[in-house]
Amino acid sequence: MKTTPHLSTRIVLNFAHRCNMSCEWCYVPFAGERPDLAVCKRIIERSAAIGFKVFTFGGGDPMLYEFLPELIASAKNCGLFVHVDTNGIGLQHTDATVSLLTQGIDLLGLPLDGPTADVHNRMRSTESHFDVALDRLSWLRPFMAKVKINTFVSKCNVDTIPEMLPLIARFGPSRWSLYQYWPLSHGKTAMTRHVITDEQFSTMIGKLPPVIDGVRIEVNPLSVRRLTYPFVSHDGTIYIHDETDDSSYKMLGPIFDDVVITELFAKCGTEREEAKSRYL
Repeated sequence: MKTTPHLSTRIVLNFAHRCNMSCEWCYVPFAGERPDLAVCKRIIERSAAIGFKVFTFGGGDPMLYEFLPELIASAKNCGLFVHVDTNGIGLQHTDATVSLLTQGIDLLGLPLDGPTADVHNRMRSTESHFDVALDRLSWLRPFMAKVKINTFVSKCNVDTIPEMLPLIARFGPSRWSLYQYWPLSHGKTAMTRHVITDEQFSTMIGKLPPVIDGVRIEVNPLSVRRLTYPFVSHDGTIYIHDETDDSSYKMLGPIFDDVVITELFAKCGTEREEAKSRYL
């Protein structure tokens, strides 16, 4: 396919086979068979060939797959900026992981959804993940320039977000990204427990500084996130936020189909301003 200029710069590969957590608000449309290494490599190569610059490995947790280092190497060989989002469970402190962080990963996202175990674990539908998150952030200190802490904001934790400031300052990541709850895909089944108004989100943000001890605070309300980047499932299916239904995705078809790519670039715009500086 002859590439043409387009606004989209980032694509997110979602491993939608399964996850090792069960967050009730998760918006990944899980389905399908276990990911295939060869197909995933083709997706990466295709993404670079049609003009994407940033490749995000997303959830379910990419660390579930032993071939992830090979995929990251493939993305780097294609000249892509590599962003990995993980819940941290499979992120072990080994020489192999240190090598991956040093040579392959450009940005690593980890979740932290509250100032205490009670809040965070309630958000993550678990009894122990808070300790996992703190452990990973502790040994990742030498790599904090590459680490982004992700916080999902809903009715369950919105009042405690300002209390997280000392914790964020303690670890000192490159940035702290706050995401307003989005009742999207499977995640809309949890609306009554998590839905938060734009005003509630904005009021909470108003209690935070733009920077804390050098850590940039990135604000991501629901309204600015639609159609700013596409997703691709591990089987190669491209999908985007539905243009008319905020709670659904729209499946476009295979990433290897030129007609699908033309439609994608006609519908999906540029990365939101708040997020662009992550990938410089």
